[in-house]
Amino acid sequence: MGIEERVHDVVDPIIEELGLELVDLVYGGGRLKITIDHPDGLGTEKLTKATRTISHEMDLADPISGAYTLEVSSPGVERNLRLPAHYQRSIGEVVSLKLMPSGTDDLRRLKGTLTAADENHVTVDVDGEPMTLGYERITKGKTVFDWGPGPKPGKGKKQNAAKKG
Repeated sequence: MGIEERVHDVVDPIIEELGLELVDLVYGGGRLKITIDHPDGLGTEKLTKATRTISHEMDLADPISGAYTLEVSSPGVERNLRLPAHYQRSIGEVVSLKLMPSGTDDLRRLKGTLTAADENHVTVDVDGEPMTLGYERITKGKTVFDWGPGPKPGKGKKQNAAKKG
């Protein structure tokens, strides 16, 4: 049994008991990153309780030999997409994808609305044009949050000390 499977054996019951959703669990480079969520949002109180409980149970079960850093967090507004379930959960959202080059085109990046996702493919609407891609072509995917328009010209920080006064 691998490290991630042993960690799942410890973490999954805790997540279920707390009524949370396990979004992702990744171990590598001495870091265990556990991403959790809740249908009503994940406030500080829920995140703190989950972190303390997971940390305590990990210390007792000791599924990872040696030192590691535990990071328990929410997915945030811009979420990494690694698994088909991540893409399926993000249907209707704007996504940014980095792609491996293919023999038929030079397309390396695309941004658009994720309109479909199954176990093998995603479909992204890019400027009204649907594009279907296999997961094997996607090297990195994430949701994109629209932060709104930037400041109007002349409304940002004052650029000249002479204007102060």
